[in-house]
Order: sequence, then structure tokens, then C-alpha cells
Amino acid sequence: MRDYELEFACVLGRGGTDIPAADAQAHIFGYTVFNDFSARDTQLEEITTGLGLSKSKDFTGSNVLGPWIVTADEVGDPYRLTMTARINGEEVSRGTSADMHHSFADMIAFTSRSTRLHPGEVLCSGTVATGCGLEHGRFLELGDTVELEVPGLGVLRNRVVS
Repeated sequence: MRDYELEFACVLGRGGTDIPAADAQAHIFGYTVFNDFSARDTQLEEITTGLGLSKSKDFTGSNVLGPWIVTADEVGDPYRLTMTARINGEEVSRGTSADMHHSFADMIAFTSRSTRLHPGEVLCSGTVATGCGLEHGRFLELGDTVELEVPGLGVLRNRVVS
């Protein structure tokens, strides 16, 4: 039961440890679109173990970024981005980055506690509201084309091949 997840991500340009949230924005190089493809049937099995997700988020064709990285200064306010998902040209999800539960600055501060972050690491926003097929009871089929669009960041386009 393959599913899409409409997200966007920040890419770190500077690393560090114990980065204060107030300084975290300076560590962001840029932003990109992220499709956190999920195998929902596998996810249902994994949830019952109580150990968290594993193979339901990590398989061939999962964790897709792109189509490019846009530098932070070109994006403006990353918390005012309209995000849209289409399957085979039909809009199926629309949301906004304003609804993120945690800012990237807060994620960087939390993630860097007692841990070294490195340039090039990617932190993802989480799925925008209504931004996955699970919420609509609609899963992907072989041959479907998924397009995730964030104005200024581009359109990430993937075809389901397996």
C-alpha cells in the first residue's frame, strides 16, 4: 500500500552541537521538496512492535528530494508556502507550511542537543495537513505519477514503478 507524503525540507549549510533555536536559522543553507513515500501495509505491521517505523519508510524509491535546493535567502518566509500534491494531474492535497507543528529552528535546536549536526544534513517538515493518501483512503497504483509542488521550490515528480 504505497503512499505519498507532501513535505518540504531544510538542508543545513553549517553544522554544530547544542545550537540555540535563536541561532538555528543561520545554519540553514536552503530548502527543497520532500516526498516521504510510505508503505502503509508494512507500517501497520511495524507499529504493533512498539519499536517505531523502519522498512515502511526505507525502501527502493523512498525518501525523494528535489527537484533542486533553493537557498534560504531566495525562499523568504518558509512558513508561508502553499504546498500541493497531484496524482496523475488531479489535485489531491493542498496545505501550507504555516501549519507545521515545529519550526526548523526548533528542530535544529532539539536535534543538535548533545549531537553534532553536519553541513548537508536534511530535516523534514512532517506531512502537511491532508498531505497523504492515507487521509483520503487513496493509495498509489503502479504507473501513477505523483507531483508535489511548492512555489519557488519547484515540482517534485515521481512515477510509481514498483
